[in-house]
Amino acid sequence: MQSFGSMIDYHLPNWSFLNLLQQSNLNKIEKNEKVEELNIIPLKRIQLGHWPTPLHPLSLKDSLSDFKIWLKRDDMSGLEWSGNKARKLEFLFADALINNHDCVVTTGAAQSNHCRATAAAAAFLKLGCALVLRCDNQEIANNFNDENSGNITLDRLLGARIFTVTQQEYVQFGRKKLLNYACESLKSKGFNPYSIDVGGSTALGAWGYIEAINELEKQIQNNNNNNNNNNNNNNLNFTDICFACGSGGTAAGLALGIFFSSLNCKVHAYCVCDDENYFYEHIEQSINEIIVDQQLRNKIPNVRSLIRICDQYNGLGYGKATETELQQLSKIARETGVILDPVYSNKAFYGMLNDIQFNSQVFAGKSILFFHTGGLFGNFATNILSQLKTTYLPNTIEQILTDKL
Repeated sequence: MQSFGSMIDYHLPNWSFLNLLQQSNLNKIEKNEKVEELNIIPLKRIQLGHWPTPLHPLSLKDSLSDFKIWLKRDDMSGLEWSGNKARKLEFLFADALINNHDCVVTTGAAQSNHCRATAAAAAFLKLGCALVLRCDNQEIANNFNDENSGNITLDRLLGARIFTVTQQEYVQFGRKKLLNYACESLKSKGFNPYSIDVGGSTALGAWGYIEAINELEKQIQNNNNNNNNNNNNNNLNFTDICFACGSGGTAAGLALGIFFSSLNCKVHAYCVCDDENYFYEHIEQSINEIIVDQQLRNKIPNVRSLIRICDQYNGLGYGKATETELQQLSKIARETGVILDPVYSNKAFYGMLNDIQFNSQVFAGKSILFFHTGGLFGNFATNILSQLKTTYLPNTIEQILTDKL
């Protein structure tokens, strides 16, 4: 068992396509081809999570027309409840340390889970951390020092240096220019920063969820082998995988991982921002960066056959929740003890349940695995907490008992 925070060799899953990918790199190295001509295959990772994350069935009171839902509890990944972010950061922080960087810079919304996870990993690994946080408007940016809620509080506790920009500035300059600006500022002070794109959703970061499928495949195999040895018929055979999509890295990794592996699942990404075209383009770009070898790239099907992107459940937009969504969040928590988050997993879960009820033909079968990608602290953002307090949090023991009964 590897200790938390240790640098370890990364061993590729034993999948035939990845063996070809690795052999392609070996052939290129023998021919002294340039580094940029190599397929992106990580050699190291830093253990930032507690793996494997649990699998368990979810029992809801409402009828789901014979559908069965299981959870993959990536919200329990570790790294201060960092959810899916820990998987991507394992490869990104390994790259930063291998290349002798002494601090990291990343960007996201003011209540970004990824930014908080990055700050936590940096603190644990004794690296500096700077965050470029996007505020909805100038007033919020001007008064940011007075804001103490959710992930913002944790960013400060973890010692991150925070730069704020408005949504308008974010659009005007673009995240890459803003990250470059923060990096240049740190370089001028003698630091050697490592830039991490929004959500950690790079080609290298996507390997976190290629590896997640390797983990899942082993869990399923172990469960089914144990059942067969004990004459138990409760084998796992998921037909569909569903999850929330916010920046595209998890989507790219899961789509590729399913294609590489022996698992026969249809992948459904419920996006919480942007639209389906944006994410299809992002995933295709990630695939092109990972698989540079054109002969191997041609073996990958069209991205729209690898994954279904659903953009119909964005609601009010990123970081905002409707009353109906919050009603569901509260209902799921009270019925199951599982707390979703209002920004990501709850919207995806809402979309999945609606599809089960009204659009069930989109699923390959009736056995769904939902990846709970974390985001617990989003429930404590000022705007969400104020909504929950006024409507969905019981004030008395009598109200709690009435709700339970």
